[in-house]
Amino acid sequence: MSVTRAAALLLFAPFALIAPTGCDDRESAPAAPCETNADCPGGQRCVEGGCVEQAACDAGLGCCALETCQAGTCAPAPSDDCAAGCLDPDFECLGDHCVRRRCADDDACPGGRCVTGRCMRGLPCDGLCTEGEACYAHRDLCRRAPPSCVQSCAADEVATVLDPALYDGPVCRLDEAECGCVGPPPVEPGADARHARMALLRDAPVFVAYDALYGDLVFVQGVDGPERTVEFVDGVPEGGDADGPRGGSTEPGPDRGRYARLAIDRLGRVHVGYYDSDAGAARYARRAVDGTWTVMLLDDEGDAGRDIQIALDGEGRPHLVYSVVETVDGRVGLRYAAARTEAPGAADDFRVVAIDMRPAPFAPVPPAGVFPDRYGARPCLSLAPSGQAVVGFYDADDDGLILARGGVDGFELHPLDGVPAIRADLDPGGRYVDVLEHDLGRACALVAGEAGIAAVFTDERTWALLSYRGPIEGGGQIEIVDPGGVGQRRRVGADPALALDLAARAVVAYQDSTDNTLRLNVRTPAGWGTPPLVIDDAGATGYANSLVILGGEALVGTLSLGTRAGGRVESDLRVIRVMLP
Repeated sequence: MSVTRAAALLLFAPFALIAPTGCDDRESAPAAPCETNADCPGGQRCVEGGCVEQAACDAGLGCCALETCQAGTCAPAPSDDCAAGCLDPDFECLGDHCVRRRCADDDACPGGRCVTGRCMRGLPCDGLCTEGEACYAHRDLCRRAPPSCVQSCAADEVATVLDPALYDGPVCRLDEAECGCVGPPPVEPGADARHARMALLRDAPVFVAYDALYGDLVFVQGVDGPERTVEFVDGVPEGGDADGPRGGSTEPGPDRGRYARLAIDRLGRVHVGYYDSDAGAARYARRAVDGTWTVMLLDDEGDAGRDIQIALDGEGRPHLVYSVVETVDGRVGLRYAAARTEAPGAADDFRVVAIDMRPAPFAPVPPAGVFPDRYGARPCLSLAPSGQAVVGFYDADDDGLILARGGVDGFELHPLDGVPAIRADLDPGGRYVDVLEHDLGRACALVAGEAGIAAVFTDERTWALLSYRGPIEGGGQIEIVDPGGVGQRRRVGADPALALDLAARAVVAYQDSTDNTLRLNVRTPAGWGTPPLVIDDAGATGYANSLVILGGEALVGTLSLGTRAGGRVESDLRVIRVMLP
């Protein structure tokens, strides 16, 4: 049964009590004084200087929480010998026994929630208690259910005792315990987004992102509106309640959604490219106008799909570019996939060709989430009005930016070749005289036109953001977009996003990685603005940037990071609106 967040955290209103029935129903007779168990008559033991009856038990179901059933009677549980700590980080050592960590609220439980004053990640007792049993969650123990729990909980709920530490013993009245039903932890979609990108759907910003909490591809609407909605698109395990977020499941599924990129066609269909980390494969998803999703495997030859980019041509057909490690042939590079129709429904609807591959016999497949420096890394993509794909990518062998143009019939490659047009006030030391010998292009963005391209890219030698305008073959101008800081060391240019405004001026949004702020600059006829605008400095922001021009306004989609109590990293999708000068 699906539950709301509030209900999932505090479904503890006790049921009406009925007459107690024997769960450790010990008589309160005067206790004979004792020092050891030998001082007590048979069937009794010495507890705190007095003889008490040993309770009868059946497999421990009638024993206190710190007792075990031995030969049909309850006896003290063995010590956990936890002075050096408990093996499970969710537990702490109290009285030589490991118990779940105490908490006042969810913020005290990184990655979990606070239930009955104790931290846990899933269901109480992992949902293992059977019908007629209740969970003493501080010890993950199932015991015979007290009368307050005689009503049945729903199939996805667990009868859970309130204040379970009151029943640690050595003498306790389990029949007096009160309990309630606790459901599965709430699904909080989008709480830990990564690799996000934004576009406009009917003039409203929408995002695709990788939800790192669950390892899923998600589609997010209403980020800058009164209500945010999240759809889990791919990576959800099978089963569950189809009406609930992620089917109501918190179980892991396939790890899908890294490097998510989207484009939206004129009919309002959403096209998404992303990476399947488990399979090392490129995937494609499409959201129809009615909101239904089609997901498919695009390319699983070698490790394919990292750094994926997507763009739509004039007919609405998706084109994708992504980096590849050919594990059998020992090569690295890029592949290009072009759809035959505007609504592909299977991998056969795409034609896949290599843009360029280079021998790399020792190139390992890096772990998921790692951005390797290798040939073909971190491509940027634009489609020219003619329909040709124009791609920029990093050449880690020669530390340079490569530009490629072509389609399914092949690509021509051109290393970046331009003429420095550097303002003297931005380069007083003459650092850019040999700019083409710098380490260029580890991050890039570009827009292609019929006459040439506009591109921005990083310079790792100077930690600056540069631009190029001109033919793809070379001969255009290289300028400084943002020097980072003249006379100081500031790293700028991460996650650049580039667009042209209504006056055909280049507009770029990017991160200042020195202080994790978001910047924007516009190239006017007088050149790039000095200084660039800081458009967001609320916390650590400027990650996974997207840029859309809407009239005279720039809409920047970005990702900000924060830390919850306990050290858990959280992220937040944001839309920053800037009126262009």
